[in-house]
Amino acid sequence: MNAYPIPVGEPNSAYAQYFTGRSWLASISNEQVSMANVTFEPDCINHWHIHHATRGGGQMLICVGGRGYAQTEGQEPVDKTEYAKLK
Repeated sequence: MNAYPIPVGEPNSAYAQYFTGRSWLASISNEQVSMANVTFEPDCINHWHIHHATRGGGQMLICVGGRGYAQTEGQEPVDKTEYAKLK
């Protein structure tokens, strides 16, 4: 049983080229703003890639668990936050 209120989804095979490790993708909404939940297995790495947009930006990330790193191209990754585990 999934205690997490957002669906984990199906294996993210369509975007597997951007990851080392497994991830799962679940569409949440396609109204006004497209939203999806991406779940990563421990130690999964999300490689550099771009989200193009015709207007207003390309991607918003909302992290709900785990540890996140941010990196500016050409610089070392920075440990941003260790997120609280959902209960």
